[in-house]
Amino acid sequence: MAGRYKIKTVAERCGFSATLLRAWERRYDFLEPERLASGHRLYTDDDLKVLKVVKLLLDRGQSVGEVAALGRDALLRFEVGVPLSGYTPMKSQPEGEWSERLLGLKERLVRAVAALDSREARLLVESVAGELDSERLRFFALDVSREVGRLWASGELSVASEHLLSSLWTEILHRWMQDVQGAEGDRLVVCAGFPDEFHELGLLFLSYELRRAGHQVVYLGPALPFEDLDAAVARIRPHVVCLSVSRTAVLRVHLPRFAESVSRQRATTFVVGGSGVEGMEQEVIQSGALPWVASGSLREAAERLFT
Repeated sequence: MAGRYKIKTVAERCGFSATLLRAWERRYDFLEPERLASGHRLYTDDDLKVLKVVKLLLDRGQSVGEVAALGRDALLRFEVGVPLSGYTPMKSQPEGEWSERLLGLKERLVRAVAALDSREARLLVESVAGELDSERLRFFALDVSREVGRLWASGELSVASEHLLSSLWTEILHRWMQDVQGAEGDRLVVCAGFPDEFHELGLLFLSYELRRAGHQVVYLGPALPFEDLDAAVARIRPHVVCLSVSRTAVLRVHLPRFAESVSRQRATTFVVGGSGVEGMEQEVIQSGALPWVASGSLREAAERLFT
């Protein structure tokens, strides 16, 4: 049927699980799928467009409630690079005590990714990575990412610039992890993102710090389905599984299924961290996992993981 899509197709195209789509339909009104007599949903082209905009805004740090408050009509009118009425970008945290040189590098890096100048942007990222330790680089990377997000929200650059910046940080961190891959510790840790969790930067920094602390780390990346996590844990039997989630709505939707995974693997400790855990610590504990409470040095927290 032209212009009508089953929930599985929509999930594959937009990167959200069918479980999350159903939960959003129950709670919010930005999706309007047709319901067949059989009870099955058929999503329209308008629904697909809305979901693509929702993903962009969620990636910029907005909650799904804030996005839903804009309304379906506003989301349908959205165009990449054009400011969206009613949209408030994620607030930037204080940038810290950067030297004049680092402030200059930050400004040049933002300009380079805005211009999609990958060569210049890569040189700048390499320069900063060679100057800062991992702790300060993490704060610098988050600071630059927030500024790029602010410019995107105001229509001054495109999402392509964000993707370029993310790819450069990811490239650096994967290389750093390879440099410490020979850690011979007897503690095995799996690091992954919750389903529908596509932010990877914090997860990569954590994986790197765990390797530096002498632990064996199996990095499984963002948005890992629980079925695949279950299979991996059953196969390699890690001591700890660290999962990241940046949005409370994602954690809330997937927590019941996550609790099932925890209950199946009694010999493994599950830890859930990220900004999505804030305010949900008790629910995480009730699921059988530990909430990640690191608010300062990620390196020190990684070193204390097994103490």
